[in-house]
Amino acid sequence: MKNNTGHRQKAGFTLIELLVVIAIIAILIALLLPAVQSAREAARRSTCKNNLKQLGLGLHNYHETHGAFPPGSIVTLTNGGSGNTVRWREWMEAGNTSGVGTHGTSWMLQILPFVDQANTYNKWNFNTNVMGNRAVAEVDIPIFYCPSRRSKVRKVDAKLQLDESPGSTTINNAFEKGGTDYGGCKGAGNGFGDGFSGTGHESLGVGASGEWMGTLSGGHLGIFYPNGDTQMRDIKDGTTNTLMTGEMQRLRGNDASLSLDSWSAGGVANIFDTDTAGSSSENGSGNNQGINGGQYEAPGSDHEGGAHFGLADGSVRFISENIDNRTFNRIGTADGDKIPGEF
Repeated sequence: MKNNTGHRQKAGFTLIELLVVIAIIAILIALLLPAVQSAREAARRSTCKNNLKQLGLGLHNYHETHGAFPPGSIVTLTNGGSGNTVRWREWMEAGNTSGVGTHGTSWMLQILPFVDQANTYNKWNFNTNVMGNRAVAEVDIPIFYCPSRRSKVRKVDAKLQLDESPGSTTINNAFEKGGTDYGGCKGAGNGFGDGFSGTGHESLGVGASGEWMGTLSGGHLGIFYPNGDTQMRDIKDGTTNTLMTGEMQRLRGNDASLSLDSWSAGGVANIFDTDTAGSSSENGSGNNQGINGGQYEAPGSDHEGGAHFGLADGSVRFISENIDNRTFNRIGTADGDKIPGEF
């Protein structure tokens, strides 16, 4: 058909054709988005795994320099007595407003020079505690964050605050930065006392729980515990069978289940245990609900199905949240007479 000028008119898209094209594009986008998101998560998981690898290398270099791994925490404040006391109060000491002669610091502070953070470490004043070093303690350190969860601490997200508890004896002004998604393994016993009560989950020691021994031999202890000095030779279960580090859960809830969050303040913020449910002779007191189990003492992640862990030999493995309780319990110890080859 020709118009008045003698030229043939060009045919356009009909409404039905346009709708079909739009529908096809929408279907393609729907098919591609999961693949893109899956690729992004795979990249984030790879970065998370590499973070733990770097922490492992840093810990091994620290051991090479100092002859032992760093203590899980450096703490003097206790709940009664001295020496082999029953409860260590790292969080209370970290937040003491006087700060003089106190510490409450973590193993993560000690390894800063070995994970390319010497500048941050050199700014720390070791004559006072965490609160006295607040400006340094609020430094975001990239390798301490899992990219699947976050890139920094956001104050608006309550579960990422350092402390939500009331009371004047803890760090009760929430830090806006300086969190961590990783922690060290304390062992296979009941690691912490529930509830804040002005202490922010006390670390249990000899006398508070029959699961803890004064030495590594025959006990439930792992590599990191208050004022500890674990050496490579103490890991008699084998470095390939013993957890050294892992991902931490970050939980909201009441005082007995809320996570704390800080790379610099010692204790539950960057320490976990493998005290899974079961008989007291095998699995501690049963407070720990396992990987991603929703209990603050246990490790966990924002990855589907499990979490990454660094082993004492420096390797990193992704362990399923469905791991057998007995196996999970035993791989947390450094000298617990594990059965060879069971992990």
